[in-house]
Amino acid sequence: NGGETWSSWYNQPTAQFYHVSTDNAFPYRVCGGQQESGSACVQSRSDAGRITFREWHPVGVEEYGYVAPDPLDPDIVYGGKVSRYDRRTGERIDVAPRPADGVPYRTVRTLPVLFSPVDPRTLYFASNTLWKTTSGGLQGWTRISPDLTRKTWEVPANVGVYKGSPAATPSQRGVIYTIAPGYTDVNRIWVGTDDGLIHTTADGGKTWRDVTPPEVTAWAKVSIMDASHTNPLGAYAAINTIRLDDLRPHIYRTRDGGKSWTRIT
Repeated sequence: NGGETWSSWYNQPTAQFYHVSTDNAFPYRVCGGQQESGSACVQSRSDAGRITFREWHPVGVEEYGYVAPDPLDPDIVYGGKVSRYDRRTGERIDVAPRPADGVPYRTVRTLPVLFSPVDPRTLYFASNTLWKTTSGGLQGWTRISPDLTRKTWEVPANVGVYKGSPAATPSQRGVIYTIAPGYTDVNRIWVGTDDGLIHTTADGGKTWRDVTPPEVTAWAKVSIMDASHTNPLGAYAAINTIRLDDLRPHIYRTRDGGKSWTRIT
């Protein structure tokens, strides 16, 4: 009404959560990184009979990213690229990988950080390579994959007149955009990249296989994956093709370790 009256800012639903997770507190908290609004964990219930701003608290994670509460201690929260937040003290420290070999790694604003559902001490983080730690990053990380992104690619037709521009010049620039640890086998891990590749390992990262569905091409983004909860050879993958001017949903399922995929949309 042109400024005649104003509402409280407490009722403004302005945040977009990119990914959400839950911790093992009671009541449990729902956590996530928000677009341009930092991060938060919110209690799932309140003694006051409703969820208010009092149940909402930042957890020190860079915006956009994943939030990964420690399964063994819900007051320790990881996320971003990578930070560690202690709810008891309010301390936030950087525990990002620092490669001993000096080989740099690539990142984008939203990268997966999540714990293994089999081993609650194993935390994963992805760049263009996959990282693992069992110390919460305090004693370092182990790189458990090579660069799993495309080395080169064909420029798609929808780029049009910009095909010859520097921005469209083929080069290895992708990242691992999603991690799907196995629910039944700690050594089975699936990863998908933002340049349209899917890889899996059955030995904890010692060897990797490219199991990309043939119809998934460069400029497609493997947006999110999840391993089957019962079949160690099963997984699901959601493919985002907006950069190919294709707004249809593309979801694939495999039951044989990636040898074959079925489009289930």
